[in-house]
Amino acid sequence: MEKHSAVYISFSENPILFSDNTFESNTGVFGGAFSIDTPNFMALDFTDDSRLKPFIVIQRNTFQYNQAYLSGNAVYTRFTRQRGVERESKQACGTGIEFKSNKFYYNAPIIQASNGGAVSLECDFVSLENTSRIGASNDLFTSWNNVKTIFDPEDSKKSFTIFSSAVAFRTNEFKSNYIGQKGSAIYARQITFLMVDQNIFDSNGPAYQYN
Repeated sequence: MEKHSAVYISFSENPILFSDNTFESNTGVFGGAFSIDTPNFMALDFTDDSRLKPFIVIQRNTFQYNQAYLSGNAVYTRFTRQRGVERESKQACGTGIEFKSNKFYYNAPIIQASNGGAVSLECDFVSLENTSRIGASNDLFTSWNNVKTIFDPEDSKKSFTIFSSAVAFRTNEFKSNYIGQKGSAIYARQITFLMVDQNIFDSNGPAYQYN
């Protein structure tokens, strides 16, 4: 059911760039505008080449009037980590995502039993039996402020600097987003590190205010 969003991406192994788009009046189960499920950091543990890691850059987009049934009225991301593996406590979950200079306006839930008025970020534990695919998104954590440079695939002269072990929200605007349960603007569950810097939060609130 989580595939029911305007854009659905699963098990990516390379950088994802959303730039200068407008997502308006879309409906999803998880993620009204788009849903990203389990980007595969483990597939390339032994290379330091940031061009080959599934970092996510979301910049200068407008998300308005999007709706979701369960979580993330505009954006939903799901990461996983494994139980019972060597260095389990060193696994980072929710890494390498940059939200920058986006606008989130009037995103609202379809039902009140939902989380994340604009953005929902979730991390789940999975068992060793699921290591082939479902448990593929974790990476070993070293320091939250490690930075990586991602190059624009269309113009190699343009680059983006992101925090490789954190989810960062910088210079975004969240206005009049609504939710039924948790996080009228942002909902984050078991994410390793979350940076919220120089954003504007204006008139976000519970779903009963939304008509």
